[in-house]
Amino acid sequence: MMVFAPADTRETYLNGCGEDWQNRQQELQLTVSSLHDCVLTNL
Repeated sequence: MMVFAPADTRETYLNGCGEDWQNRQQELQLTVSSLHDCVLTNL
């Protein structure tokens, strides 16, 4: 059983990173779109 532990941990870690990455992309898109709106308003 101990042999499989690192693989499981790595998989969980990668899945966690994937979710985190998606959340960051969403935040980034929101930031970019709000900046874009700001620029358009100031023009």
